[in-house]
Amino acid sequence: MAKRFTNEEIELLSKSPYVKDVRQDRLTLTHEFRCILYDEWVKQPTTCQVKSVFESYGFDCSILGKVFIKSTILNFKRNGRPSGGKNKTFRQNASTIELYDNSFLIDSGVFVKGRRGIN
Repeated sequence: MAKRFTNEEIELLSKSPYVKDVRQDRLTLTHEFRCILYDEWVKQPTTCQVKSVFESYGFDCSILGKVFIKSTILNFKRNGRPSGGKNKTFRQNASTIELYDNSFLIDSGVFVKGRRGIN
């Protein structure tokens, strides 16, 4: 069962610049910190490494709880590097991303443009 945070723990965690949101039943870290945590975890994929990174950035692992740390590692194993961050510094508008130009594939005559892309 996930840990529920007390009001004192919520106040303490909300002061951290690496916490995006904290409620009684949920703690959300910023995308920037999750990327830092993932990069350190890749170097040495152990629970001790993750705990040491949390502690070096000012978190108390006893407040976070074992379930939160284990689920963070499980997410790294399942999903890899965090992507799609919605922090202001990482957000990209669709207009700023260059779309791949498929015209040379269609012009070759081998590929045909369909409803779901190039066939």
